[in-house]
Amino acid sequence: MIISDHHKLAFIHIPKCAGTSLRQLLVPFDDQTNAFEGIHENHRWGGRIDLMHIPLAQLSRHFPNAYAKVAAYRSFAVVRDPGARFVSSLAEHLRYRTGKDLTQLPYELVRRTARKLSARLLEGAEPWRDPRLVHFQPQVDYVRHDGRQIVETLVPLEDVSRIPAMLDARYGVATGASALAHANRTLAGSETRKRFGTVPFRVRVLMRLRGLGLGAPAGDAVAERLADEAAVADLVTEYYKEDGMLHASARDAFAASLPHATPLRTPPALEKDAQA
Repeated sequence: MIISDHHKLAFIHIPKCAGTSLRQLLVPFDDQTNAFEGIHENHRWGGRIDLMHIPLAQLSRHFPNAYAKVAAYRSFAVVRDPGARFVSSLAEHLRYRTGKDLTQLPYELVRRTARKLSARLLEGAEPWRDPRLVHFQPQVDYVRHDGRQIVETLVPLEDVSRIPAMLDARYGVATGASALAHANRTLAGSETRKRFGTVPFRVRVLMRLRGLGLGAPAGDAVAERLADEAAVADLVTEYYKEDGMLHASARDAFAASLPHATPLRTPPALEKDAQA
């Protein structure tokens, strides 16, 4: 999370939504002296907490001053198709555990892990309490609190290339970046351009895996088999239902908000982050 008191602007970093490079881009404007970085050990909170990915409810409870600024300032976050995000989160979770990419692992391990995680989340687990699981926290928890939307602007991952123009035009923040355009250039053709729920989960997963550069036929084979797992499909359509609606509404709203914005060229670091 980045909070600029000078610009009265906040960037909320939702896990697995190209936030790392965007955060690095905005660090020069951060007036919180990197307060929201790293793992915080506090048993009163429930253990080890990843401060970079702290949901609004916990921010409000434990950092009321920072929350007050987020609520009062102009703010934005990047949101993503939940099916694509789950596959990306699963890949990172397995990479953390094994040191290997998704397609390098036995499918049985991938399937078993996906099913266990799906069951755990549907049973009410709170991913924010465990840095190893925080990437599975619903996106809605980073933009809404107490029944209302706190974050002002939601940028769909497909349109992340327009963020520099938005920062300049809306907030007067000149990042000095010569490019952010096509920040998810690979994703532009792979992320679904349709509303959540209208594209089969299998198709969304296949699109995401291609966007990750996992390639065919190995990547497609993994996606095909994951899409047949009922537990995974249930997770996306039930646990992440609000995320799907959030992403769809963000695409509609943002598409009309900067009609004349011209995407610039993307720095390699951001393009790589958007693929992660």
